[in-house]
Amino acid sequence: MFHASIVKAADQSCGRKVVGACRGGNPRTRWWTPAVRDAVKLKKESYRTFLACGTPEAAGRYRQAKRSAAVAVTEAKTRTWEEFGEAMENDFRTASKRFWTTIRRLRRGKQCIVNTVYGGDGALLTSTRDVVDRDRVRSSVIREELGVDPLLLRVERSQMRWLGHLVRMPPGRLPGEVFRARPTGRRPRGRPRTRWRDYVSRLAWERLGIPQEELAEGGAESVRLGCRSRMRTRGGAESERLNDRYRKHD
Repeated sequence: MFHASIVKAADQSCGRKVVGACRGGNPRTRWWTPAVRDAVKLKKESYRTFLACGTPEAAGRYRQAKRSAAVAVTEAKTRTWEEFGEAMENDFRTASKRFWTTIRRLRRGKQCIVNTVYGGDGALLTSTRDVVDRDRVRSSVIREELGVDPLLLRVERSQMRWLGHLVRMPPGRLPGEVFRARPTGRRPRGRPRTRWRDYVSRLAWERLGIPQEELAEGGAESVRLGCRSRMRTRGGAESERLNDRYRKHD
């Protein structure tokens, strides 16, 4: 008796608020009105009837109910947003709070964190160590597993290929004359600039074992034989595989 009196007095003074969809409503979804609920219910019933009968009349009734439900939902949402704007205009003191509360509530469904990470083999990585250790794998190991040549090796191949064209050019060709030219004069101030001739000369010595003096004298045969033999690259099995591919390309 005492408990009932307290509940009755609290109900009269404070009122009641239904919370949760399981108790008959969802206060956060203001556009879910009884009219919208009835339209959606009619659409579901029409769909079940269409699945059971499969007649053209049932299909027409389902399409009509589907259109009616879509119109009801659109009108309810539009009316709800209009009421939201009117409430913000009428009560400017709480407009900012009302606005940001609505924004946070709308964004809440999209701010979900993915707690599962899968490896390349499809296995689920359950520990932080498994996920972090994947970031410590060197790119050379990944390239070897995928069978991809290093980008630097591709650039070096193209440079050596063009170097071979230059040293084999007969006298009088402009590219060959520019490559063999040795301009004289004072070096400009500052750090010496990196020239393409110096780059390919160092590359020919490191990869093909051709000294700069022999290259300057026009060692076309040395460059040709060096390119057809191999380019000395770093690594073990990966180097042999890349060298074989280089021989195939050349």
